[in-house]
Amino acid sequence: MLPTSGTIARHTRAKFALYLQQATKELKTLATRRPELIALSYLIEFVGPKITEQVARRLLSGVGLSSKIASDVPIALLSGGQRVRLALAKILSDPPHLLILDEVTTHLDTDTIQALVIALKTYEGAILVVTYDRFFIRCVVKGESMRALATASRPEDKESDEDSRSDEDDNEATKRTRIVYRLSKGKLSVLKRGMEGYEEIAARSAAKMGKA
Repeated sequence: MLPTSGTIARHTRAKFALYLQQATKELKTLATRRPELIALSYLIEFVGPKITEQVARRLLSGVGLSSKIASDVPIALLSGGQRVRLALAKILSDPPHLLILDEVTTHLDTDTIQALVIALKTYEGAILVVTYDRFFIRCVVKGESMRALATASRPEDKESDEDSRSDEDDNEATKRTRIVYRLSKGKLSVLKRGMEGYEEIAARSAAKMGKA
């Protein structure tokens, strides 16, 4: 991708990774061609000889795919959320310095989103998130407590094991530099008040539409 203006300077050793919404579709297509393929075998095949089965299992477990699912359930039978986890495991097999996530929560259930939030809060690289999920932005980008937001943002959810560990992760995550941008009319602008500012803009827009 070329910039519309200016230049891009990239360190020769810098590693970038991009998660796109199409990742699950690609896995589904692969599963159609190879219906017997399981997540564990696929990850080992993708990474190559430098990864052991033990490391692959640990990596898959870290993104929420249990050992039984990873080794016994074909990719063709995985849910959309489970395929998202597998796609993330591929990326994290060689951790990038910059991880770009494009609508990563689209196919995920609440428990998976919470597990992903915890994983990203302890991730040591930089993260660029493109999403409409305000809960996800508040937790990952703004560093707000997942437990405090869970009831207000997702009132139907019960407290999970991920919630009980989130406060510890929040303490570590406060060290990050956090910025929220708004894309409007092809231009990015910094929202100094973060999601609160975005919600106010959205509310004003909705009010104008209601009067029209």
